[in-house]
Amino acid sequence: MDILENKLILNGESTNLELFLERYQNTSPVRVIIFGAGDQGFLALKLLKENGVEIYAFCDNDPNKQGTTIKELPVLAPNELKHMEQEVFVIINDSFYKEKQEQIKQLNMSHIHTFRFDVFNPLFKGFTKKYVLDHLKMFEKSYQLLEDEESRNVFCGVLNSVLTGDLSYYEEVMTSTQQYFLKNLIPKLENHIFVDIGAYNGDTIEQFLEFTDGKYERIYAFEPIHSSAELIKENLKGLPNFELYEVAASNKKDKCAYYCNDYGELTMATTIQSQGANDDIQYFYTDTIDKVINGKRVTFMKMDIEGSELEALQGASETIKTNHPYLAICVYHKKEDFIDIIQYIKQLVPDYKLYLRHHSITPSDTVLYCI
Repeated sequence: MDILENKLILNGESTNLELFLERYQNTSPVRVIIFGAGDQGFLALKLLKENGVEIYAFCDNDPNKQGTTIKELPVLAPNELKHMEQEVFVIINDSFYKEKQEQIKQLNMSHIHTFRFDVFNPLFKGFTKKYVLDHLKMFEKSYQLLEDEESRNVFCGVLNSVLTGDLSYYEEVMTSTQQYFLKNLIPKLENHIFVDIGAYNGDTIEQFLEFTDGKYERIYAFEPIHSSAELIKENLKGLPNFELYEVAASNKKDKCAYYCNDYGELTMATTIQSQGANDDIQYFYTDTIDKVINGKRVTFMKMDIEGSELEALQGASETIKTNHPYLAICVYHKKEDFIDIIQYIKQLVPDYKLYLRHHSITPSDTVLYCI
């Protein structure tokens, strides 16, 4: 098997962010515009401010935002950019990058330039080039545990994006198959007992029902946020053989602080103190999967819980060791995930075959499948 170090870009001098900052410092006058006055745009705003960049405005395709002020910045329509006389740097860092870049290109103005760089990893996770270099031996250990070439390519693609700040690496390794329900890895059984940990609004359960043609034995869902749990009840009303637990899965029974981002009807909660724009502290009760499931059979377990995956796995260790369920575990919330989660699961059940897949053109949605 290849050595990881030979497949990584370790000698690049500057990341995409560093190259942008250098260009910004050497261009005057210039107006910096963030395309997208939403959560991703707010993260870009914070990261750029921390690096001494003065932001002129947001621009957004939503007519309801245009002409308003958000985060003390005006929100422009994209067409307004072409009326600016000085150089314009447009930051695009969300999943609609291609569409937005084409929009800017259609303005046909030579003084407008687009830039794209990783905001999520350095700001939200502290996942940086220095972290990768400092932990290269541990990354190598995880890399060697992966089952197939595609998994190892995904692993390298994610790390190379962190090392360079170039988000195009995610596109290169992205799979078009549906997240969590990969038919070449997860078998379609009529007696699946599915545990959805981080059930959000019930969307993954709806995908599970489609995957199984509605044939299953039982579904357990864990969702600690009351507003989200209420949406699950509404969206899955009347679903048979279904149990919903309004607790956060962890490695102990407790009451813990979580940092929450409000997305209107829905809220995301994480144990990681977000450096995003609108997080606040809420307290949720936690419990272990082992205690709640209490020895019952499980065939398939999915986890997407915003950075609490390792603790939840620790609290599900007996269930996993006894049942060897198929696992679909998100490994993109913390910089340690590629090290800690991959190695913990392999140690817990050495017979598991580990597959890594990435499902987005952004740093989100990297999933470890354990078969």
